[in-house]
Amino acid sequence: MSGPHSIGDHLVDLDWLQKNHTQLHPFGLGFLQLKLNETERIHFWHPGFVREREEVHNHRYDFMSTVLRGEMQQSLYVFKTGVEHPTHELFETDCAPGQEGSQPVISLGLLSPIFSTTITEGNTYRISHEVLHRIDAKKCVTFLRRESKVKSHASVVRDIGGRSICPFAEDIPAAEMWAMIEDCLK
Repeated sequence: MSGPHSIGDHLVDLDWLQKNHTQLHPFGLGFLQLKLNETERIHFWHPGFVREREEVHNHRYDFMSTVLRGEMQQSLYVFKTGVEHPTHELFETDCAPGQEGSQPVISLGLLSPIFSTTITEGNTYRISHEVLHRIDAKKCVTFLRRESKVKSHASVVRDIGGRSICPFAEDIPAAEMWAMIEDCLK
């Protein structure tokens, strides 16, 4: 598959997904990522793929995402620097495998939630590359279409001295990932 396409029933068809994806891997933020091409992905949150809570982060690009199955909780945040008693640190990453833990802290500050909503099946949302957010989902499938990269690094916020989650640290056998995907699509 070479070009973008409209959202359709084929995106929740297991046989079609198995034949038309370019890559499948676990993503440490708590979901399985199935790449369809350079700009389109399907994310699968499954209760069998247990992770720590997703770190608050932004992206290197703007994107639109549609919930195909289930629902998710989307929370937006602001990071305030220049405060007297900082509780969080911000660092940047290019999301490259093997680079976890090597990013220097850029600034200290306070992380404050500013908005939270539940996004249900059939709904689409858009996120700017500048927006700090976090997703919480138990069993959910989303279709994401990203735009061109506008910056080389994404920002991630964690507790001061906290451990960062490597997006690519775990290897899960393909058969196990496909079983979780099949369960999500039911």
